[in-house]
Amino acid sequence: RVGAGSAALVGAVAGVIGGCAVLALERYWRVPLERRGRREESVARHRGLIMEGGPAPDLQAVWARVEPVRGDAYTAEALGRHELKQGGEMETPPSAPAPPADSPPLTRYSLAHAIAIAGPAVVNITISGTESLFGPFGGPRIPGAMSTGSGFIIDSNGTLLTNAHVVQAAQRAHGTIHVALKDGRSFDAKVLGMDLVADIAVLKIDAQTELPHVKLGDSSRLLTGEWVVALGSPLSLRNSATAGIISATEREGYEIGMVGGSTAFIQTDAPINIGNSGGPLINLDGVVIGINTMKAAATDGISFALPVNYAKEVMAQLQVSGSVRRPFLGCKLLTLHAALAEELRQSAYNFPRKLNWSPENADELGVLVHEVLPDSPVAQGGIVPGDIITGVNGRRVVNTSQFLAELGHKVDTDVSIELIRGRACEKLTVTVHPTVRK
Repeated sequence: RVGAGSAALVGAVAGVIGGCAVLALERYWRVPLERRGRREESVARHRGLIMEGGPAPDLQAVWARVEPVRGDAYTAEALGRHELKQGGEMETPPSAPAPPADSPPLTRYSLAHAIAIAGPAVVNITISGTESLFGPFGGPRIPGAMSTGSGFIIDSNGTLLTNAHVVQAAQRAHGTIHVALKDGRSFDAKVLGMDLVADIAVLKIDAQTELPHVKLGDSSRLLTGEWVVALGSPLSLRNSATAGIISATEREGYEIGMVGGSTAFIQTDAPINIGNSGGPLINLDGVVIGINTMKAAATDGISFALPVNYAKEVMAQLQVSGSVRRPFLGCKLLTLHAALAEELRQSAYNFPRKLNWSPENADELGVLVHEVLPDSPVAQGGIVPGDIITGVNGRRVVNTSQFLAELGHKVDTDVSIELIRGRACEKLTVTVHPTVRK
């Protein structure tokens, strides 16, 4: 009896323990699922898929709808600050496109595929010549390598793009520019044109045969967060690749201490080191979207590249005339942010009373003309301080970066500028004739 009673007692205790374990396991799995459900519901509501106060959603059905509308949801978010309502023949600025809804997923070979496409066209550039034994203090001249960098071939005839500071030493000391391809071939290159302000140089090699070359993309359609790869020869380590994302698409030169620059840089966290200068920054299609130029000193993860659209404009002038002519307008401009517009609307008598040319909740509203020089091209065109520029040649602009990008290197040609003027928000179109900057 004692044995039977003990067995019964042990069985009862085991049953209680087993029941508690089942409840614990059930609670262990149920709580995370409930939390996940609440989180998914919150995210779905944030995406606009669920109306507040509505019935509890079928989460599987909701998330089944996420993929088809992801592009539209991103469009609304990405263009919320930049896209302006269509009016007349003016177009939406190209700087804030939506990513394709059917973009292929990132795989383990996505970066390798991009490198395989662009890699054969990336070159190592070495400048050789003679230099003073004691540098700027003179002394006997000795032969040696003066600098190294990178570049990339842009056509089958052997035209190359690189940074001007990579080949500047060759111009200054009459050195020789050696170009080495990934396949082992090497050639001497000559400089077709170089602009130190833009930091862009165009080189030419004569290979007597067709060469691998890259495709130049459209840097105006970049999005923050895109994957990119920096190719080149950092620290003379040829055929190297580093990857990262686009941290900012329009980092103004003055923000990083550049004086007198007229273009905004692409900021990336892809490492760009000594020797990477002049190499291509490519996207996952293997298309060049920038030229690796510099990095922030004493930091990691902050590097900068020149936009390829800017490089194409400079290259076109260098190939034709060997120099770059830059436009002069004769005015000071600043981006009109919503906070500044509201302040001016309340304090300035002649400022527009209604901001009805821009979408609701937009942060950047246009380009404010702050000062105009007498007898300058903009003064002769009829632009006065206080005007708000909203378009150039039929293209919408909402900040100074877009304005300068649309102006480009247009010199001695008429440029149509759309603007807003006065309390009545009068819409005008004037024509200015930029001259060459001295």
